[in-house]
Amino acid sequence: MANTLYDRTIAFAGICQAVALVQRVAKDGYCDSDAFETSIKAITNMNPSSTLDVFGIESDLKIGLECLVNGIDSTPTGSEITRYIISLMALERKLNSRNDAMAQLGDRLQMVERQLDHYELLDEQMISNLASVYLDVISQLDLAFK
Repeated sequence: MANTLYDRTIAFAGICQAVALVQRVAKDGYCDSDAFETSIKAITNMNPSSTLDVFGIESDLKIGLECLVNGIDSTPTGSEITRYIISLMALERKLNSRNDAMAQLGDRLQMVERQLDHYELLDEQMISNLASVYLDVISQLDLAFK
């Protein structure tokens, strides 16, 4: 999907936005709710028609695009963001190398997608379900490779 420089920039802005939100929650206990919703929607968008369709529209990636321009530098905040991005991309590589984990992740995300018929995306139950997917599938990868 990400074949053009534009597609790669959008995809990387999505990663940067997720990382910036994690950093903000870790430091302040909250984050931008619209950006959070965009990132959560991206997780449940199983059949996007384009790279941008994963996230919605460009303005939905404002925090991620700003992070690309301003956040990746030698300041303490920029260095922390860079470390988060590298860790996230390394975790993706681990996941991508494990067909069993990819299949499990796909199954679990399809289940989450079906649950959207009964719950709103940002409902506490849905966030809990997504956290469970992370704990059961993704975090196990990190433990298996240490």
